[in-house]
Amino acid sequence: MYSLFLILLSLTFLEAYLVRFIKDLNFYLWLANFDNVVFPTVCFILVTILNKLLNEKRSWHYKFLCIVLVYHYVDVLFIGEFQPSFNRHNYILYIFQYVSTFNKGNTQKSSLSEIFRLGYIKLHHFYTFVDRDSCSYYLVFLWSSTDAWVIAIYSCLLIIAILSIPISMSAFLAYDFASTSRSLSKKLIEVEELSERSIEQEKEKQKILAEQNEMLESQVIERTKEINEQKKIIEEKNKDITDSINYAQRIQRSILPTENEIKEIFENNFVLFKPRDIVSGDFYQFKKSGDHRYAILADCTGHGVPGALMSMIGSNLLNQIIIERGIIEPNRILSELHKEVRSTLRQTSGLQSHDGMDASVVLMHKNKLFIASANRPVYIVKNGELTELKPDKRSIGGSQAADEITFNVVELEAEMGMMLYLFSDGYADQFGGEAGKKFKVKNLSQLLLSIHAKPLSTQKKFLIPLSIIGKKT
Repeated sequence: MYSLFLILLSLTFLEAYLVRFIKDLNFYLWLANFDNVVFPTVCFILVTILNKLLNEKRSWHYKFLCIVLVYHYVDVLFIGEFQPSFNRHNYILYIFQYVSTFNKGNTQKSSLSEIFRLGYIKLHHFYTFVDRDSCSYYLVFLWSSTDAWVIAIYSCLLIIAILSIPISMSAFLAYDFASTSRSLSKKLIEVEELSERSIEQEKEKQKILAEQNEMLESQVIERTKEINEQKKIIEEKNKDITDSINYAQRIQRSILPTENEIKEIFENNFVLFKPRDIVSGDFYQFKKSGDHRYAILADCTGHGVPGALMSMIGSNLLNQIIIERGIIEPNRILSELHKEVRSTLRQTSGLQSHDGMDASVVLMHKNKLFIASANRPVYIVKNGELTELKPDKRSIGGSQAADEITFNVVELEAEMGMMLYLFSDGYADQFGGEAGKKFKVKNLSQLLLSIHAKPLSTQKKFLIPLSIIGKKT
């Protein structure tokens, strides 16, 4: 659009220049009408460019300009029929020029619009002045005049008119550049101030974080010191407790028969004793009274220290019953042990104590075996078959039991190659079977059946690996 504006503007000045050489009146009038069409078009294009450049809204002035321009075209091209009707054309052109000169839209750059319009008004006024009577009159007067001052004045007016638009546009661009530069400088200052504030805030934040970190580090150091002190105290107490339990283990081991003592009673035997804790709630006894030989296994309630205390009580009571009082029958031994446990733990006086034990007693007299069990089965394997001797379903001791209870006794003939297995519930309850589940009594019976014919030392080796995994045996 700007290129069209420059082309049409050049044509108007070209037309003004060519008029001086025209002798034909009709062609002269045609050029005059041509100018009446082209120059308003130039003005309208300029107004449109200004509106678009300055982002101005299309006001009623602009709409009125369109109407006037259309009427002017119709008047020049059709009504006037290219006849010398300069006065009517000129009045319409004046209206168009002044309305377009004062056309203002709603814009924040109205002051910049005036810079453009300053050059635009000059161009209008010059055209109005030179076209007051006729364009040819001015050109003939200008080029035929011999007065230097007249030539100078009109030449200056012409130069000002020609240069008004580029000068005004240059002024606008300079003003806009300066305004933009000032705005950018102001924004830059604001950004710098904001950056400084952000930096200050960040420094303050870092300072606060540093103070908080120091505080936290101090608290952590103090808390770590407290924890270390508490840990040290706990370790000392744990060491004392462990030392005491280890000492208790030595005491508990002292009441258990040694391998040599066991061999003097039963030459062929093996004992697998792997407590879950340092001390154990399980214990075993091998005793001899005359020609009566005993193998006893007991599983006390509780584990660790409570179970160990019960094992000490049970072992001491068995010595009293068998050695001191001379009771030899396995079923009577269990009955007396039940009575003494209730008495020792004061369960007969209504004290709510459920402590007690499960036990199996095997008596070997000559070639006879007498077996009694309190809630613990006994396995017998001979001729490749395993037999489970069912126990009496009652335990030794307990506050709910009667003072006097009896146990059954099983009498068997001792045979060559017969194996007897006494065991607590620890081996079957340990986790080490398939999928990490309990080993269970069924698997234990199958294992014993598969190894019973092997030497006793070999059987023990077969049983040890699983017992290490478990909780207790």
